[in-house]
Amino acid sequence: MDNNVKQKNVGILKRTIFLTNPRFQLSFLGYTLGMAFVIIAVFYAANMYFFLKFIDKGKEIGLPPTHIFFRFLKEQQHTMDIIFIVTAAFAFVFLFMFGFFLSNRVAGSLYRMQDHLRQMSESGQYKDLKFRKDDYFHEVADAINEFAQNKNKK
Repeated sequence: MDNNVKQKNVGILKRTIFLTNPRFQLSFLGYTLGMAFVIIAVFYAANMYFFLKFIDKGKEIGLPPTHIFFRFLKEQQHTMDIIFIVTAAFAFVFLFMFGFFLSNRVAGSLYRMQDHLRQMSESGQYKDLKFRKDDYFHEVADAINEFAQNKNKK
């Protein structure tokens, strides 16, 4: 295999770092999923309360336990439980992906800035800091670039 082919293959095998700042990103995901769990639990409790109130009303008006009203409520509660489980699973997956994406945009910017400053410190040469197009804090990169350019002029 010649050197050109090896170099092209190396470029293709670029390693992607998913957790650039695991402590921040995992805690961010923990908070996101924790809030999702609390919200889902509150809605599930409200749903249970709703059905328990109907069961109590049926008992209060003297319906026997074998009455079709109670069977109907049990079927509806089962259907709502299934809908709730599917919705909760979808919400957890969506919020996990959203939390990961958002934390990656923040942590990626900070990682890039830290790495860039370290490289400039080691090389002693200035070059502009650039973030990915969709990253946050482009204004921080601009401020660092402006500071570095003014520092180099002096």
